[in-house]
Amino acid sequence: LDMTGGDHGQKEKERMVGFVSEHASDLLGARPVVLAVSARDALGSKSISSDGKRANSAVWKRSKFEELENFLTVTLTDRVKLRSKMLNPLGVAEGMLDDCISTLKSQKHNLETDLATLCLLENQMNGWTAELNENMTKFVQEAGNILHSEGERCHELIKRMSYMDQWQWAVLGDASAFEEAWTKSKRGAISSVGTEDELLTLVRDMSDDIATRARAQGQATIEYLGKRPAVTSQSLVGSVTAASRFEDTRKEMQEKMSESVKNVCSSHDPVTEQDAAMQSLRITALGSSALFAGAFFDGTATLAGLLDWTIGLSSASALTIAGASVVRYRNRTLAASHQISWDESKERLETSLFTVCSKEAERIKARILNGISPYTRYVQSERERIDRLTGRSEDLLNSAQRLRNRIVKLTN
Repeated sequence: LDMTGGDHGQKEKERMVGFVSEHASDLLGARPVVLAVSARDALGSKSISSDGKRANSAVWKRSKFEELENFLTVTLTDRVKLRSKMLNPLGVAEGMLDDCISTLKSQKHNLETDLATLCLLENQMNGWTAELNENMTKFVQEAGNILHSEGERCHELIKRMSYMDQWQWAVLGDASAFEEAWTKSKRGAISSVGTEDELLTLVRDMSDDIATRARAQGQATIEYLGKRPAVTSQSLVGSVTAASRFEDTRKEMQEKMSESVKNVCSSHDPVTEQDAAMQSLRITALGSSALFAGAFFDGTATLAGLLDWTIGLSSASALTIAGASVVRYRNRTLAASHQISWDESKERLETSLFTVCSKEAERIKARILNGISPYTRYVQSERERIDRLTGRSEDLLNSAQRLRNRIVKLTN
């Protein structure tokens, strides 16, 4: 302070005491005791005076140091000294724990971006998997439609042929005409392509599509994580090429689905089915021809007067209706039997393909997530570390507070 002037800096001292008292009250919540002393005057008085003369010295009185000594002698008891010595290191520990908790909270706040990224990634992967499963379901349905279309071959053949065609093929033995009609009766595909070849082509296309989608998703995931602001090192993200062998995925899927297609198609021999259809049409044609011949005989006999008109016409009509009914019933039975056989194969193929596709979809998802496992492990381990240290720090801070209360209670 400026000690010059007649009052030796009294006004300046009062101003400083007021300033300290006011601001200390705001910090402490109570009006503190403020003693304004002059260490220079006290030291000078003690240096040049004995104890008895010092009490009457003007310099000693001006230093106000005697008030400080009296205050400390009266207020600083043994209990207060003990409490101060015990609470001081405890306060330092509490301050360190508060700093630790604040640091951990800041780290947790910074980690929230990574946690949100993982949550977003999980939702995005679930959506991608659902889309992949939807495409796989469409593929399985398309494969099933090919077999169902093959089952409709007899329906189409019977719908297009006339009785004369059936008689020509089955009775007169025009095999080439029947084979041509049988080939043209295939619906929904090029008739020159076999069912198995058509399914294998579809399997190859689907395997390529799934592998391409998986590779694109894996690379997009890695690129997205690499652009996150919280990533401090690219090595934390991972590598899609090291963890995801999408070319192997394509080959494995194609091999498994091709094996399923071959197993299903092996139960259907095109030549055997064609011969069976021809044999059924032949039996139907011969049986109906016999009935029509009987009707023709009864009609001729009636016209020749060999049979009564009522009996002859009734018999001829009944045999004609029976012959037509036999043709209609047996042809429908043939078409239905052929359809049922292929529909059963359709269900087996769809079940097999859907199982293969579902397993591969889960494997692809696992491979992509495994590719970013370094980043995932980093985020999870950091969250566990922060939560663990925060819990321990809070427990220690609570223990310190309880210890403080006990010390205050014992030293009061």
